Amino acid sequence: MDWTEFSRSLGGELPPAQLDAPLIALWHIARGETARAEEILRTYEGEPSADWVRAHLARTTGDDSAAARLYASAERPMPTGSAEDERRGIAEELLGRLVIR
Repeated sequence: MDWTEFSRSLGGELPPAQLDAPLIALWHIARGETARAEEILRTYEGEPSADWVRAHLARTTGDDSAAARLYASAERPMPTGSAEDERRGIAEELLGRLVIR
């Protein structure tokens, strides 16, 4: 799956089955379903990919102190670009790591 397919899937009712938890949470963030994303990510606290997505979520909801802490936990710099550009970058990297079974 690539960014184009991920983006297209946002119009569906459910995230694609092959996505892992951080990507499913990112899918929900892209749809504005932040409570669902937070619920998914809570289970994976301390996992770098999930913390990166949690940092993005905190940034997009205006919680800059939580975002800074989570970016540090994920060993990622605080981004300066748009949330949409960041979301695409996260998705592209995580999709590139995804192992399809």
